[in-house]
Amino acid sequence: MRAHQVLAALLVGLLVVGVLGSPAPAQRGLGGKGRHQRQSDPARPEPAAGEYGLDGASAVDAVDRGEGQQALDYYERVARAAEAQGDLGRAARAEQAATTAARRLGRYQRAIQSGRRAVGLFRRATGLSVQDLGSWVSTYGHLGAAYRTVGDLPRARQMFEEGIELSRTRLSGRREEQAEGYLLNGLARITYAQHDYQTALARSAEAARFFESAESHLPAKGSERARAKLRRWTVESLLGLGRAELALDHPAKAGAAFDRGLKLA
Repeated sequence: MRAHQVLAALLVGLLVVGVLGSPAPAQRGLGGKGRHQRQSDPARPEPAAGEYGLDGASAVDAVDRGEGQQALDYYERVARAAEAQGDLGRAARAEQAATTAARRLGRYQRAIQSGRRAVGLFRRATGLSVQDLGSWVSTYGHLGAAYRTVGDLPRARQMFEEGIELSRTRLSGRREEQAEGYLLNGLARITYAQHDYQTALARSAEAARFFESAESHLPAKGSERARAKLRRWTVESLLGLGRAELALDHPAKAGAAFDRGLKLA
């Protein structure tokens, strides 16, 4: 048991080192791309001076540049104006970006308020694109994480479960699987904290399969950064898997999960 606890602690340390340098897909969006990597969308021109792109990646970039508060204020103004004009899709995108910025700034109650507004707007909007649906799923990830941070585990669990359901019913493809894997990891953390170890075990195992599948589909000469991210998320899944096995008094299975994680880490 002691050896397994040491392995778990080592994995946690390795994950902290990796995660500090890179936001999760629910922060940057499904593709995890920064401002220098996003593909241009002709339907959404580059923002003018003093404006910010209405997506999670742009929000993260703004916070990283020290413009988080300005971006947050901008997103909230755009959301109010767009909703008043009946453009619910634009209002939802702005609120989702505000959710990302607020959580990134540590403004968790504000992130929850913006996230709940974003979900409501996405539900009412029509003609949503795949990118919009991805932003909607991403909002659930932010809400679940924010509720977890403020200690509301039942609400956190509900948000992750609703996000997973939305992803499974409205999205498809490997990029969307990565978002679903992130949500599954989040749900596994919540259920573990609630001592629902069987659910934590199942969700961690499912997340690990998602990320391992996504890595297996990367081209041989694909981005090493993308491969490293997928492996880090797989390690997080395996850490959750090992912890759940340990809590269920399956030390051999826990050790196997931790060993797999260490090899990837």
